[in-house]
Amino acid sequence: AELAVCLDVLAVAQNQRGVRHGGGKHGVFRGSGGDGGGGDGEFDFTATMELGDYTLIVTLDDGQGGVRDIVKSAVAPAGLLEVHVSPSGSSTFPYDTPATALADIQTAVDSCLSGGKVIVHDGTYALKETVRIEKGLTLMSEHGRDATALASSSVRLLYLNHADARAEGFAIRGGKGGGLAGDTAIGGGVLIGKAGGTLDKCILESCANSTSGGAMALLATNAVVRRTIFRSNSSSGYGGGVYVTSGGGVIDNCLFYGNSANWGGAVYSDGTGPKVRILNTTALDNKGQGGNITDYASAHNATAINTISTFANVSQSHCLGSTAFTDQPNSDYSLAIGATAIDAGVAYEGMCETDLAGNPRLSGEGVDIGAYERSAEELTVDVAVDVAKADFTGDVVYTLTPSVTGAQAATLDWSIRRGD
Repeated sequence: AELAVCLDVLAVAQNQRGVRHGGGKHGVFRGSGGDGGGGDGEFDFTATMELGDYTLIVTLDDGQGGVRDIVKSAVAPAGLLEVHVSPSGSSTFPYDTPATALADIQTAVDSCLSGGKVIVHDGTYALKETVRIEKGLTLMSEHGRDATALASSSVRLLYLNHADARAEGFAIRGGKGGGLAGDTAIGGGVLIGKAGGTLDKCILESCANSTSGGAMALLATNAVVRRTIFRSNSSSGYGGGVYVTSGGGVIDNCLFYGNSANWGGAVYSDGTGPKVRILNTTALDNKGQGGNITDYASAHNATAINTISTFANVSQSHCLGSTAFTDQPNSDYSLAIGATAIDAGVAYEGMCETDLAGNPRLSGEGVDIGAYERSAEELTVDVAVDVAKADFTGDVVYTLTPSVTGAQAATLDWSIRRGD
């Protein structure tokens, strides 16, 4: 017995009206019995179609009018590996250019496959709902945090909950927490859930809530925030910048200033389980009991390495309470010439290759302490002496003494060359 099997594919593009028919794809089912009896068999289909969302309907036709569905509704997993978002996009499938980009970030995330990326073009995106990333993809801005912002006055802006979920290059402004079922509202701007995720090269500012983690909360050991600035965030509970539960996490090459909370103006680590690791971070000029970085327990489970801050109940390695900055009163926390933090840190496994500003982390004789690495510099200055104005007659020994003004602890090597 030989029966024709038809796979009827209906392709439905997201945000498009109507239905596009992909056409019937045919295969052959061969029964194991040749005497009219029933039998088992297999069939294979190969259908090449553009990426999109597909509903598959498989029907069985005996050629004599007897037709029945084998599978009434089967959804084939499909999606895109690169999706663009732009305020001026036309939302035209497959959303692969700024002109055809989607306007909604969550729709773009839902359309993108694991392992893919969503590219958000310049602009400020006012969000009414939290953008949720619960699969392994990267949400990234095209030109970085100075050009692309996510803003809200009512909800949390980002929720990451996958080990390979990543958000990179955004200004995150005004988040208030909440927006998820059963949400405790911790993390005003960003929440990294128990499955983990990474936030990189962002700035979180003016976020606030009434619980904990004015700007952000970390709930997992593999929750990572890296090369990010936290400023002017607040919480009436714990952690004006970041609140960390007993899941732990990593704060790496970050800067905290101008944040406030009841406890832990910059960072508060809670619970008794695995604790946060704070690496090459600067956290100063934040307000809260316990100092800038505070741990719940006196067991010092939280660890800080190469960090400039004040601490309470935190284990410290190669840390400083202060150093010389370029212009601290105006929030420039880059290291000044001669700062004690220069080359005073220690290398460690997994150290980030670049600092907060994107400069190589190793420059000079060693690792610098804090969020910024001071680049090794060499300055050459040629000074000419007008001999016509100097009296070199007579048997007199003259001493030339070079000096530098306006620099801190500069090292000066000099030599005198006799001209014509």
